[in-house]
Amino acid sequence: HLDATPDERAAYLKHAAGWTSSATTLAPGSVTLHAGRNDFAFHRKSDTEYFVIENRAASGRDAALDADGVAVWHVDEQGSNNHEQGTVNLHYECALIQADGLRELENRINDGDHRDLFRAGHNDSFGHMTRPESVWWNRSVSGLDILNISAAGPQMQFDVVEMECGA
Repeated sequence: HLDATPDERAAYLKHAAGWTSSATTLAPGSVTLHAGRNDFAFHRKSDTEYFVIENRAASGRDAALDADGVAVWHVDEQGSNNHEQGTVNLHYECALIQADGLRELENRINDGDHRDLFRAGHNDSFGHMTRPESVWWNRSVSGLDILNISAAGPQMQFDVVEMECGA
């Protein structure tokens, strides 16, 4: 039978709906995010293009998730969710940066799996020298570099290193 309980909405949609309880603008240092609390971190290029980061734990409404860990969403409010190409001009409004770098969601290989979120023991960093890399849609360096992502759990930490702004 199908579970009638829907999973949590993505950070982008919750933030757009005004449900954010804590919004951290990323700066060098350690960041802690709590799952299930609308606790998000942001790295912005502009008012319409940015990364939003949240902790997703396989519990509560998210108990059926195939993965838990840090979800990194690349948002471009001028994008379209009809454009799964992932190119400069044709990309999603909100895309999950899949930690395995395989883009299986866009290629309709699966509906998400245990390798899609960042965590210790899998992929514990996201930056300009990682795969996937933290670039804006125009392929310029975003300046977002996070390291030492902790083990998945209700509270997760990661380090933000000195960032240079990309445009």
